[in-house]
Amino acid sequence: MSRSDIEKLTDARLHARALLWRDRLNQSWAAASIGVMLVGAATAMHARGKDDPDVPIDVNRLESARPMLAVERLAAVCREEPAVHEAARAGDVALARSRSPRFAQALDAELAVVGHRGPGECEFLNPTFGDRPELLVTAAARAAELPAPKRDAVPEPTARTARMAVGATVSRERVRDAVVRYTNCLRMAARELAARLVDRHELNNVDDAWFLTLDELLWAPADLKDRVARRREERVRLQAVRMPDLVVGRWEPQPVSGALAVGESLSGTGVSAGVVEGTVKLVLSSDDDIEPGDILVASVTDTGHTAMFAYAAAVVTDIGGSASHAAIVAREFGIPCVVDTKTASTGLSDGQRVRVDGATGTVTLLADAEA
Repeated sequence: MSRSDIEKLTDARLHARALLWRDRLNQSWAAASIGVMLVGAATAMHARGKDDPDVPIDVNRLESARPMLAVERLAAVCREEPAVHEAARAGDVALARSRSPRFAQALDAELAVVGHRGPGECEFLNPTFGDRPELLVTAAARAAELPAPKRDAVPEPTARTARMAVGATVSRERVRDAVVRYTNCLRMAARELAARLVDRHELNNVDDAWFLTLDELLWAPADLKDRVARRREERVRLQAVRMPDLVVGRWEPQPVSGALAVGESLSGTGVSAGVVEGTVKLVLSSDDDIEPGDILVASVTDTGHTAMFAYAAAVVTDIGGSASHAAIVAREFGIPCVVDTKTASTGLSDGQRVRVDGATGTVTLLADAEA
């Protein structure tokens, strides 16, 4: 259902839909967890006794590659129409649409496919590409400043274990897409429930929805506003807490690492080979973006971030594994990528120059940012 369809629902139907989508979301996460296990088993079976166990996958089969492919197609229009590129670079979606019916039609087509996705897409308070099309449009404009990518056809694997690994990965990405679709349905329902509570003066803002449970939105207690205020403060406090990688019983917050010195290196897991040097740009929220050729550094990336992969020189994250969504996309698109560095997002800062080795999993600080 679209947002306009949800807005037209009666209170009773909206409640029923919200509860249904919550159930579907829980079920889809369970299926996604099974998918992770199947990918791990299939890839381990294929890797047994092999020096190079990677199996190329046709990116057109991967749901997680769709945001990046969308950016590439929109970038192609921007390259051919300078007036559109100018508007898109400024993030003016309406102007870009008005300057080119072709671009407007292409954008609508891409949003119909990836509009439910976006950076940090499983966090309800984060906007999707459908909520903020400028995220996709500005990404396309930046990608248009680089040469159009050329990609060789990927043959179907012949080995049985390779086919199993590819099939498991494709299926997992499809299930994850379903998870994100249900997440967005519930997001839209929660937003509409909150809007109706605002109209009844029971909430102050629609965004208060993200600090309440679904049951609280459906059957609003008298102290709804107090709960929101308390949880907003708690979120600010918890954002400063760094969790340990492994929790067994009791745990203590981990100290935030200090800044890396010039010449020092971080070690992680190399998941996509290649050596590149570039300028660090931290991407810690949906408002952060990078310039073409920058090194994208984040605590974690998901499929929604892959739109920026179209113009990133390399990707570095604190956490992640070789079978993570972003690692798969980086590998298939040939972007050097290092994950599981633990401290890249706190040890590095904007403007620094680094060397990323996606094979060895090292990130070396070459120079500090210019004053």
